[in-house]
Amino acid sequence: MKKTITYCSCLVLATTSLSLAGSSQPLTPPPLSIENTNDGWYYRAAIYLWAQSLDGDIGVRNNIADINVPFSDLVDNLEVGFMGSLEIGKDRWSLLLDLNYADISGDHRTPRSSISLEQKQLITNLVLGYEVYQSNSSTLSLYGGMRSNWLDVSVDFNDHHIDQDKSWVDPIIGLRYNHLFNEDFYLRAAGDIGGFGISSDLTWQAMLGLGWQINPCTGAVIGYRAIYTDYHDDGFTYDVTAHGPVIGIEYKF
Repeated sequence: MKKTITYCSCLVLATTSLSLAGSSQPLTPPPLSIENTNDGWYYRAAIYLWAQSLDGDIGVRNNIADINVPFSDLVDNLEVGFMGSLEIGKDRWSLLLDLNYADISGDHRTPRSSISLEQKQLITNLVLGYEVYQSNSSTLSLYGGMRSNWLDVSVDFNDHHIDQDKSWVDPIIGLRYNHLFNEDFYLRAAGDIGGFGISSDLTWQAMLGLGWQINPCTGAVIGYRAIYTDYHDDGFTYDVTAHGPVIGIEYKF
């Protein structure tokens, strides 16, 4: 049976309590074209809204939760959210920090089960990038770094209770592609893979977005993002794909 949690996460510049109709791994909303400062350095901050669905399995040993929290319950799901990124760079090099925190809860009943979910999760991506290709309209960058996860999840279903607090770090490698259609619009794509059995068996991320450069310092983007994590530890299973549309604003300074 398909296991799905759907909710919406809103980034703010500081952790904020939210009441929102509508939480997981690096990348920020697609970046703008860069005009370096006189010393060659640039800085970029981003905030974004990510409407996510979680599809997968969460459980301990043979007790695997069949979770299905519909979109109509979104207003109750997100209690606190913080999502943002900061990138600094010079010449062909860049360093990106991306944070995604959400505290969600929800209840759902089906003819065969009653499920109560509470989850807090922080995903942190820290990657170093190098631009390996550049033309008048396109760039391609290779990046590598780490994706850390902190997860505190509690699930009650079918007379079973799961309560786990886990943290782990995965190495990741990936590519980021930028293409300028003209002075106003651009395309961004990014993808990475990691884990390699060091912590997670496998983790990957993919993102595609279309951006609009509002002015030389500010841009807006809309796209789609997905992060997959297959993590097992001491009988605990977290085999989940987080995916959904993303919309964001970024500022270069």
